[in-house]
Amino acid sequence: MTTITVRLTHEQKEAIKGFSKLKNTSVSDVVLSAIMEKIDDEEDYELALEAAKSPISSSSISDLAKELNIDYDEL
Repeated sequence: MTTITVRLTHEQKEAIKGFSKLKNTSVSDVVLSAIMEKIDDEEDYELALEAAKSPISSSSISDLAKELNIDYDEL
């Protein structure tokens, strides 16, 4: 394990401590979870930006049903 030091105001420290008590977990787990969630959100955002640049292919609902082996007329 590695230790990272973070500078916080007294209010920030108390907020994190209070949240960790509310969630019945350690301050380290609260901070790590928040950081990892932020990283995941940023990665998802970047993937969404890349996907938005790609041309969108469109199909009719009947074509999609055929692709999924669903009898559209039976719906």
